[in-house]
Amino acid sequence: MSPPSTLRTERPVDPAEQSINEEVAPTLQQLIRLQIFTPMTLLLALGSNLVTVFAFHPGVGQIQDEYETIWTARKELIGGYLLLMYVLQIGYCLFITISRNPATREMAINGVGLRFCLANLLQAAWSPLFIARQFLVAEILLLVSAFVMLTVWITLLQYPVGYKNPVSWLFVHVPVRMYLLFLVNLAIWQGGLIALRWYKYQGTDPDQRPGKWERDHETHAWIAFGVITGIGLINSFIVFLGKDFAWAACTIFLFVSILVQGEKPVQVVVPLILVASLQIVGLIAAYVWAMYEARRERGQIRLADDDDSDYEPTHRHH
Repeated sequence: MSPPSTLRTERPVDPAEQSINEEVAPTLQQLIRLQIFTPMTLLLALGSNLVTVFAFHPGVGQIQDEYETIWTARKELIGGYLLLMYVLQIGYCLFITISRNPATREMAINGVGLRFCLANLLQAAWSPLFIARQFLVAEILLLVSAFVMLTVWITLLQYPVGYKNPVSWLFVHVPVRMYLLFLVNLAIWQGGLIALRWYKYQGTDPDQRPGKWERDHETHAWIAFGVITGIGLINSFIVFLGKDFAWAACTIFLFVSILVQGEKPVQVVVPLILVASLQIVGLIAAYVWAMYEARRERGQIRLADDDDSDYEPTHRHH
């Protein structure tokens, strides 16, 4: 009697299982890259900001004060805004690491992806350029960052979570909105005015040029009036369409931060107050309209039920 064979017979490969493995492997690799590069670039951006604010003299905040523009905001308020944004980004890093929900992973990979990492890298590079007074290059980085974050926000529209999933909303959607709105409502305009020398220099360096504040101040104020009005209308429209509380809150906060910093011309003060109020109006109107639509749908359903119950056959068997 021959001994039993010790060789194991290989199980035939199931084509369906092989196809699933081929789909899962790249997705897992993308997730791992995201889990590595997201906290790494966040630390670079946060470290760069902290160093250029506190370790250098003059720092970012002091230079912002020296180059005063119509768009200059209260730096303490903006500092608190950015601190909250970075705290939520840290929460995002933890969230994509510990979450086992396939929908969450898909949102992180396809909805956000490595573009958030790119925006953080650009932010990390912006700070040293700004304190080196390379304002034009720094402005270009801000514009690229704004475009990148705009694409992230547009992609995330395909992954609505609402308030039924507050964790995903808080740690994915909110930091994306905060970053995008910081750029498009404040940073690119402030940086652009400085790059174009539309500022009033208030520092002590005699080599710095005085800027174009006094000569063209009235023109700048009317340009700012048009830009603020346009941005405010777009923001309120987005708030209305999406019933977006986070968008409204961030926009109002940023506009108020600009409003309370220094003396602003009336062409800037009036639209800032109006567009900040318009965000509240847009949010309330969105919820009122949603309730009206829900009530109308319930009314149509009730009418349809009544029509069905009123129907009786005309022929009866006796």
